[in-house]
Amino acid sequence: MSRLRKPGRALKGFRDRLVRELQAKGYRYATARRAVKAVFERMKRALARREPVEIPGMGWLVGIPVKK
Repeated sequence: MSRLRKPGRALKGFRDRLVRELQAKGYRYATARRAVKAVFERMKRALARREPVEIPGMGWLVGIPVKK
């Protein structure tokens, strides 16, 4: 198991916590960071396509078009 390392400035708040939780499960820092980044990127793309995204324990997110 690798030692826990604090994420850099690129990750903040909730993402930091997810990375630390993956590290506690035995994932290396770089692997955990890439996994969290990939999940958020997929969520962002789905919301851009106006597809609903479920976050377990929190609920659903749905992208709503905004007029400029």
